[in-house]
Amino acid sequence: MLIIKEYDTENNYRTLKLDDGVFHRALDYVKRGEERFHVETGTGDRFDLEFVSNVKWTLESKNFPDNPLFREKPFYPEYYDYDETDREKLSPEPFEGYERVLFEDANEYTVVLARLARELTGLKVEFLDGNIKYFPDLAGCLAKGAAAESADDGKTLTVTRELSNAPFIGKYSTMDSVGLFHNVFIYQWLTPLPMKSIRYLEIMVAKSEGIGSILMLYGRTRLIYEKLGWQVVIKPGSSRYPDSFLQKYFNITMTPADSDETNTICLTNYYSLLFTRAVRDFKLPEITEDAFKARFLSDMKEYQEAVFAGKRVLGILLRGSDYITTEMSGTSAPIKPEVMFSKIHEWMDEERFDKIFLATEDQDMLEKMCAEFPGKIICVSQERYRLDEFKPGMTISQVDRQRHPTEEDYEEYIEDLTVNYFYAIFLLSRCDCFMTSCHCGGSNMAVSLSGGRFRRWYCFGDGKERNYSI
Repeated sequence: MLIIKEYDTENNYRTLKLDDGVFHRALDYVKRGEERFHVETGTGDRFDLEFVSNVKWTLESKNFPDNPLFREKPFYPEYYDYDETDREKLSPEPFEGYERVLFEDANEYTVVLARLARELTGLKVEFLDGNIKYFPDLAGCLAKGAAAESADDGKTLTVTRELSNAPFIGKYSTMDSVGLFHNVFIYQWLTPLPMKSIRYLEIMVAKSEGIGSILMLYGRTRLIYEKLGWQVVIKPGSSRYPDSFLQKYFNITMTPADSDETNTICLTNYYSLLFTRAVRDFKLPEITEDAFKARFLSDMKEYQEAVFAGKRVLGILLRGSDYITTEMSGTSAPIKPEVMFSKIHEWMDEERFDKIFLATEDQDMLEKMCAEFPGKIICVSQERYRLDEFKPGMTISQVDRQRHPTEEDYEEYIEDLTVNYFYAIFLLSRCDCFMTSCHCGGSNMAVSLSGGRFRRWYCFGDGKERNYSI
């Protein structure tokens, strides 16, 4: 991103003339190692443009989550090359639902976005930064008086000077300029190919992703992007699960033989897609019974009927272990069982549940729940973890590798663990009501699979009771 600076009279930099292509010419020189430029406006005004790495700007912000998982790959790309005239690959979705856009800062991205907002949507555009005076077509957009203060009115998209936490809380009425730029130019980041030539969107799954996350991201991506005529597929061998196992239990399509560089988008960094508005605001169920092979689904239904046997059951999901050690934040931060006890007791009394079906990978949490609700807990038998097994930042997949070092042992273990995991999620989805300690892949999947059957459900991560939608 190029930001506007006061003209530096003490140092000599390359001088560029202000016109519609000034940002692109500056970025060409940035690729050659230059970082600051003088700009002559032609009217006597002068200013500097200084390049700031999107990656560095994002990671160094006080608002960026202190989570090692989000630091493994660049959260936002640099966008050295983009084309604001390529209408086919511009997404106006981030502007939808608003009447105006209020920019706190004038910089490369906000100037480009302001022009696009007016051209693509007709929205009213205003700036709080007086530096917008350097751009004649936007100079009249400087906000004055009360207009500069009435941003949080439900009709205004506010674009902040500092990094916004919108991607992490799903509130996109306030976004930063880098995040908004990425949302609008997302298709240009995804592929250099012409849109009409694309047949496949291939997901290269991170080794740290559990099966629940894989199915959720696969289901959500498929439902969003197949409307463009793209078939969403998973790259063979990219996940920590054997391909044969994935295809044995789940309706997942692997990359076909006719996929190549001329017809396929290869998505290697899913976080840069996951936290866009189109994906985060997605409301349809990402996973339904169709995700499972018929035999596997039939077995889970039979097991659920035998275990519940007509009882009234409260489903509870507790995430612990690596959600603690990787320091998940916000509504994904795991809540201690002790904090949940009073609310659980309240629901047990109000709804007169016979049993609690508990899904957790954390042995310590299981023992605490059994002690607090003796004779009430039922759960799926599975291998579980204690917190003292994890070093800071360590994930479950890393602990699994330590426990099962040989490939044969690991593959056998993973299949058994995953089958049990889905039995647990399926049973959660068939409970009368549902509680979850935090927002996670498992809670999203249980709600999605429930098909709206929960009479009520509650997330301790944000303290909200809901009906169906995540």
